[in-house]
Amino acid sequence: MSHLQEHPMQGTCMEMCPESEIIMREKHGLLHPFEMVPETRHHKRPRASREWMVKEYSRPAAGKAEPSQSELRPPDVLLKTVNFLMDRVVPISSCAWKDVYDYVFDRLRAVRQDMVMQSIGGVEAIRILEVAIRFHIYAAYRLCTEPLARFDQKINNTHTQECMKRLLVLYDNNVTQQNYHGDTVCYHSNRDEFESIYVLHNIGNSEALLHALDIKNKIRCSKWLNRSLEISRAYQDGNYARFCKMVRLLPVILRCAVHRHTAEVQRRALGIMSVAYSSKTLKFPVEKLCHMLNFDTISDTTSILKQRGLWVADGNVIFQKTNYQDEQIDLLHSKSIENQLKMLNASDLLIDGLISSDAQSFEESFEKMNISSESPHSNPGTKYEQTEWWDE
Repeated sequence: MSHLQEHPMQGTCMEMCPESEIIMREKHGLLHPFEMVPETRHHKRPRASREWMVKEYSRPAAGKAEPSQSELRPPDVLLKTVNFLMDRVVPISSCAWKDVYDYVFDRLRAVRQDMVMQSIGGVEAIRILEVAIRFHIYAAYRLCTEPLARFDQKINNTHTQECMKRLLVLYDNNVTQQNYHGDTVCYHSNRDEFESIYVLHNIGNSEALLHALDIKNKIRCSKWLNRSLEISRAYQDGNYARFCKMVRLLPVILRCAVHRHTAEVQRRALGIMSVAYSSKTLKFPVEKLCHMLNFDTISDTTSILKQRGLWVADGNVIFQKTNYQDEQIDLLHSKSIENQLKMLNASDLLIDGLISSDAQSFEESFEKMNISSESPHSNPGTKYEQTEWWDE
């Protein structure tokens, strides 16, 4: 065992799927529809399209033989495989995207399995994990309305966290140079993005926050991480108006990372406002509330308010804490995120990450905004006409 740890096995398979697996799966009819030669898909024994064959995940089992070198793919082939999945499979629209997700999920898991078997931990491993994390974040958003029987958010989030924690360790381990302070550092071009994703995906988690605050090199002062920490602070402070306002200006991959917390933020905000603005005479504009808490439409907002026992009439809501029913809000797709995604190619987003135009638009918008630090429940006696925390 110690010998294997000191000298890990090096794969020699130069294709996305080992020859032995292609033969076995074709023989036993275990080909995925994506991997079949199109004109043979309805045959009794479809043929394998070698251009599309990708090694599937094999669950470890007691007594099962270790894979040979010819069954393991070296780092460059693993990276080629990941890029193929993002570039050729993710855009497939001829079937439900849930089926695309299941296939890519399994093949990415096999890639990570090959990485572990070979103890791969260099720049290639960093690149592979970056793409895998983006895929899981993107999938969590895209499939957020699927029932549990079809898509398990917890399993997807578990794999996101596993990839993320491994990536952050690799960032720290791959150091290559010294800065002018004499500290050895290595600035990975995408680290800012993934440190930000880690904070936003784990909003409210003290471990993620302490990790970000403990970063000592220039990443700690980077614009993306700083913005993410500001959003995290707004969440911790209960300033949900500020939280939602800053989230609206994030690049789309970061919005997808924080999206899973949206419904909970909206629920907490309505609970706070039901106490802070409890009055039979104070009327709060539903349109303002819709925009402030990132609801999609006024009709959706009105429906949610009524379901929680609040009175809505003439475009206004009357908050009363005695009538408010604190219930979970369903997590839905966001029209603004959908519009951002329509402007980008999904493959480019997953492979390249923060698109420069998207990032530049965010930076310009963020610098122009002037958000009051006042929390919506810090001064409940203030009339809504005199406050600024929901304004553009």
